[in-house]
Amino acid sequence: MLIEELDRLGTEIRNISQTPRRRGPDDQGRHVDRRSGLSAANIGTALDDSLRRLRTGHVDVCFAHVDDESVPFKETLGAFSRLVEAGKVCAIGASNHSAGRLQAALDTARATGLPRCEIVQPAYNLYDRKDFEQSLLPVIQSEALGAASYFSLASGFLTGKYRSTADLEGSSRKDFLEGYFNDRGQRILTALRVVSGEVGAPQVQVALAWLMSRPG
Repeated sequence: MLIEELDRLGTEIRNISQTPRRRGPDDQGRHVDRRSGLSAANIGTALDDSLRRLRTGHVDVCFAHVDDESVPFKETLGAFSRLVEAGKVCAIGASNHSAGRLQAALDTARATGLPRCEIVQPAYNLYDRKDFEQSLLPVIQSEALGAASYFSLASGFLTGKYRSTADLEGSSRKDFLEGYFNDRGQRILTALRVVSGEVGAPQVQVALAWLMSRPG
């Protein structure tokens, strides 16, 4: 349903992925190229493929999903610059980039006059906090970037649906969730249940309200 809605709005948040290039089915069972890397040729072709499938002329945000250290930042940013100039992309985002690499990309953009990343997509939630808060957040704040997290509910761990590993049996999320059920995870769940009861809101709302209140 999300894709249909994006079709109607004529926008898409697009990830240029670094998964290996192959032929595979899309959401409608059609076989399309899965392209890899952040080379100029790949970025342009992958975005054009996306625009064609969505039957739209532009996307609001195009994320460089997963860093590609084999390609110079100048090449990647140059490719995005041409897409911005062509009106195909409004803003550039970065997903799964380390703080050091993100800062290097921003420095390159500043030195070359190329468009910079404006939004970062980190894995961030009540459980997964350390990497974002200790490394990425200082860069985001000093450079005045936006942030939009993924795994905001820790693959469902923070929703209140799962109280123990026994609740994972038969779940397609089992492999994602098992690692959360340690002492720290259980303490977080207990705190969520307490706050949920005090404010009269579901655990999922409490977890998301915490996330939305965070700096960055």
